[in-house]
Amino acid sequence: MAKNYKISMSLRKQENDEPVYHKQDGERFSKSQTVKLNVNTDYWIKLTIRPSMILRGLVVHGVRTEFVPDTPTKSMDEDAVYYKAKFSTVNFDTHNRGKRKDLTFLFEFDHGVTMKTNVQIKLYETGETEHSSWGQALTLIDYDCKVADGQTYVDIVKEKYL
Repeated sequence: MAKNYKISMSLRKQENDEPVYHKQDGERFSKSQTVKLNVNTDYWIKLTIRPSMILRGLVVHGVRTEFVPDTPTKSMDEDAVYYKAKFSTVNFDTHNRGKRKDLTFLFEFDHGVTMKTNVQIKLYETGETEHSSWGQALTLIDYDCKVADGQTYVDIVKEKYL
């Protein structure tokens, strides 16, 4: 029997736990949403997976990334698991006007099940806030997912930026 999951991912600046921003880009690029990041900046990636599905590996932009369980608060769902990881944009280049880049995430779960997704980003200079904080604060990217019987990959049924 196929299983449905919801995977929620948030990105926040590590230094002050500040949100990152996103904006609607329409059909100009490969994705309709762009997340704005700064180069040479550390970020938190926080994941919520419900119902619980054990994360075994996380690869961000081609780099195997360490992650740890995140302690849920009392208001969090007990049928979910929570993880957090650090991600850095050190050695990334800024983007000129009209340029975007895909940031690839590969999630490896129990039983050899994997999920791959891209988040379209635009990178700004370190500390630049005029343009990088224009748009809407990104709370979460929600992925409605399905794993069909006999399948080892996660199908993303719906992606929503909140």
